Amino acid sequence: MLFTILLDVVCELIDYSLDYEYGEYGLFFFISLITIIPDITTGVRRLHDVNKSGWCILIPSTIIGIIPLLIWNVSKGTQGKNRFGKYPLKFKKK
Repeated sequence: MLFTILLDVVCELIDYSLDYEYGEYGLFFFISLITIIPDITTGVRRLHDVNKSGWCILIPSTIIGIIPLLIWNVSKGTQGKNRFGKYPLKFKKK
């Protein structure tokens, strides 16, 4: 996600320097179009880590829904196994 945000900022600066007007399709538009699927899948995977349904990614469509999604994204994942699988950060001891 950090890489995508940095890439978007750089593309927006390039578009600004090339004098793209609002509504024109610049580099930022195409990069955002390419990265939308990976952004959605990482968001769904993060929600699965905290034992929430992937459909909860649509909660920000309501303005107040941004707050719980932000809390879920910064909270620690469910320890052990949840309904979506094993805890991803548990390493096997040899």
